[in-house]
Amino acid sequence: MMISSIIFIIFASLWTCHDAASDTLKPGDTLNSSSSLVSASGKFSLYFYVYNDGSNNNSYLAILNKEAPNNVWIGNRDTPIVYPSSAVLTLDWNNTLKLTHQGGDPIVISSAPQTSNISTSVVATLLDSGNFILQEVNSTDGSTKQVWWQSFDYPFDTFLPGMKLGINHKSGHLWSMSSWATYNNPMPGPFTLDWDPNGHQLQIRRQGVLYWTSGVFTSSSKTFEFISAEESKLRYNFSVVSNDNEDYFTYTAVDHDQSDQEPQWVLTFMGRFHDGSFNFTQAENCDGYNTGGGCVRRDRPSDCMAKFNDEFELKNGYFKINNSSNSSRSPSWFGTSSSDCKATCWQNCDCLGFDVPLANGTSTGCRFWSVDCQFFEDLTASNSFVLSGHATPAKSPSAKKNDSIRGVLLDWKKRFNIIEGITQGLLYLHKYSRTRVIHRDLKASNILLDENMNPKISDFGMARIFSHDELEENTSRIVGTRGYMPPESVGGIVSVKSDVYGFGVLMLEIISGRKNNSFYNDDRALNLVGYAWELWKQGSGLELMDQMVGDSSHIEDQLLRCIHVGLLCVEEDAANRPTMSDVISMLTNENPPLALPTKPAFFVGRKLVEAGIGEKQNEITSVNDLSISNFDAR
Repeated sequence: MMISSIIFIIFASLWTCHDAASDTLKPGDTLNSSSSLVSASGKFSLYFYVYNDGSNNNSYLAILNKEAPNNVWIGNRDTPIVYPSSAVLTLDWNNTLKLTHQGGDPIVISSAPQTSNISTSVVATLLDSGNFILQEVNSTDGSTKQVWWQSFDYPFDTFLPGMKLGINHKSGHLWSMSSWATYNNPMPGPFTLDWDPNGHQLQIRRQGVLYWTSGVFTSSSKTFEFISAEESKLRYNFSVVSNDNEDYFTYTAVDHDQSDQEPQWVLTFMGRFHDGSFNFTQAENCDGYNTGGGCVRRDRPSDCMAKFNDEFELKNGYFKINNSSNSSRSPSWFGTSSSDCKATCWQNCDCLGFDVPLANGTSTGCRFWSVDCQFFEDLTASNSFVLSGHATPAKSPSAKKNDSIRGVLLDWKKRFNIIEGITQGLLYLHKYSRTRVIHRDLKASNILLDENMNPKISDFGMARIFSHDELEENTSRIVGTRGYMPPESVGGIVSVKSDVYGFGVLMLEIISGRKNNSFYNDDRALNLVGYAWELWKQGSGLELMDQMVGDSSHIEDQLLRCIHVGLLCVEEDAANRPTMSDVISMLTNENPPLALPTKPAFFVGRKLVEAGIGEKQNEITSVNDLSISNFDAR
């Protein structure tokens, strides 16, 4: 969730002096709501986390990844401690690790056997991997002799490097993940992720029913059938272990060192499985007859077959009862997640689709609509799920996209407002938030639009946190999305100018209605940035404008200025790119002359096109990947 991410960023900034904090509980030590354990490098913290589920303030023992930042593990997700009862974590003299609280029985996490060996002792330690362990250590040098319990054996909704998914044949213990129940309830939810040792594949289940599979793991290439090999091999090394003792899947990060942000895979309560920038799958798209990308087909009742034959599509619009001017919705709200709503609608032959609440992007529930309604697409309306492949009798017309309506709705004024909103959001992250935040993966799909077309920057999975006196950082791990990554990222350099580059590409996409990679086999440059540069040099910058905008005679100056600023943002030398403060000034003040842009980074001219590089059909869209959507929660 975007909002939760920002809260965590602010919260993580409170732990800046981690060197003074301990990573270990010794017998007799306690941890309460005002203290924490911090791993040796400061990447992870063990603390008490208070979360409001809508009715109670619940206290949980949690491990925070301070760099992401989000909770990667919760110890008492099934047994929250309700405020005002205060929780205390204790390692007692009997080597029992437990939670105690007022008015309730202790919650025992684990116990280590008593030992009479004076050369060893039992301690609980938070490791730099994010693993919290109860271990027997050598009293002299602190080396580990035996691990009696570890949090990695009980995954939450987050899968860290070194964790396992699978089964321990000796103990019968299963390693599996489960999503949150809802956006504000960390109890085990509808989706689980586990390892199929017989099929050698990852699998997601919804309410226990198989929903998605990764496809078989190929040992020689270390890839899965339905997980992009190109994307995954850039980031991760996959491993599968199978022997008499255990069968499991695990992973490590490619070229990961201690200075890099710890990778993490998350399974959300909506069924999305991702690492913050790369979707392994979006299981919420697996409802219905969809079998693409590893989705498991679900049949409808037999009497539904003649009416519907496809899957759900998330559209922006509204339902209207036939032969009625009344566009109000059906009165009943069902308080559940959209995945439950899909399952319910799918099993009802009369269900055409359902509304989901927008609010602040965190509400749950749905309202169902039957086939005596019509659906009208409208980008300014809220979210609805509509069955896309049904028959089209007069009383239930098909809901098809209307590109001309899309173009009119996203006129130049709306596009410019979106651009301004993104600049303000980036300026806040770079300059005015408590800690300087570099997003590192600014792209169209990470910009969400609310019902008023106000943009919100989302998905902070790859963000870096800087103090305000830090200007850049050097890291060995290259992350980001192709087309939006500046050239210095290849050398591991991260700064505010990294986001400026991504913003420049994004602004050119909003202006043109085309994606940066949509120029294969055109008699032009290989990408949008190169195309914009060629038009600019020729004095034909207005040709970049999306034709769906319509008459541009009254906006030509503003349009050309936006293109000019966009080209300044994608300059090859980061030092020559403006800051976001400069960008806002350039866009809102028409008087000062702008510096002339130079050839942008990654410019590829038409000669390479003529040489036959790439054969990919153009992607043309009037709204790119900007999404009027709920914030994606866990």
